[in-house]
Amino acid sequence: MTDGIFQQGFRHPFFSYDSTGEAAGLAAASRQLCANMRAEGIQIYAVGLGIPSEAKSLLEDCTGDADRVFTTNVSGELTSIYEAISGQFLGIGIVE
Repeated sequence: MTDGIFQQGFRHPFFSYDSTGEAAGLAAASRQLCANMRAEGIQIYAVGLGIPSEAKSLLEDCTGDADRVFTTNVSGELTSIYEAISGQFLGIGIVE
């Protein structure tokens, strides 16, 4: 689950870096990590809460399938999103 935005980098102190350059590097690194996971047969699901459109593109790249990206601007919808994911993946639902 993410807001899809890289607020911090790898370098310390985290807030004293070139944010544009660092964010681009982090996005590229995340895409590569996701590609490596998918190459190993891992199915990735992404849940975004209040994300901008450019972040949705990153999540779609990460999952490799837009049908495994779930977004909402309303936190109260998260339970139904997780139920939908569990139903797709496991064939079961979440019990409260």
